[in-house]
Amino acid sequence: MKSFFRLALSLALVVSLAHISYGPRSSDVFAKSPNARAAIAFQQSPKIAGARVEKKKLIVTGADFSPGAVVLINGVKHKTKNDGASPTTVLIVKKGGKKIVDGEVTSLRVENTGGLQSNEFGFFDGPSVTLEDGGKTITLQVGERFLLFLKSPDRTWTVTQFDSGVIRKVADAQLIEGAQGVFEAVSRGQTQLVAVGELPCHKSDPPCMALTLGFELKIVVE
Repeated sequence: MKSFFRLALSLALVVSLAHISYGPRSSDVFAKSPNARAAIAFQQSPKIAGARVEKKKLIVTGADFSPGAVVLINGVKHKTKNDGASPTTVLIVKKGGKKIVDGEVTSLRVENTGGLQSNEFGFFDGPSVTLEDGGKTITLQVGERFLLFLKSPDRTWTVTQFDSGVIRKVADAQLIEGAQGVFEAVSRGQTQLVAVGELPCHKSDPPCMALTLGFELKIVVE
């Protein structure tokens, strides 16, 4: 009988140990915790993907934004509010829109509470001319500006012609990938803006024989 009880006790102990051994590990519980996932995410640098101005607000979109992150507008830090529906991907600068100058390229960065900073993002609050505008006519008033944004995945675009008495280039817009610059209407008249799109092999020695692409836009300044 004693042997039977000793055997039963041993089996119960084995079952108990097996239950402990195969229970959830603390690391598994931590990995499944939303707060833990957020902590891991904020160890990475935040990323800016876009921005827009809505009335007085500047809204910055991207990824891995921490609670209490700040937005640097031309190097100056501004407090933000994390969007309630998408707190890690949308930041709102309450009066940030007033810090954006129309017709100029603004530098934006996000800095998380831990000090990690995002990529530098160039933001232009104004009209943009893209490849889809090729062959069209646009009308401007003297003093109006536009961003020339002829971005394509395989070609580099270079402006080759325009009448500097009608429009002029006022900034290079290096912060905006794929942009050729900011242009301003300076006097009444008309001009053709012409650009050429080249492949990397066009710069080789000898250059390749692939065709270049052309872009033309008629601009009327009133």
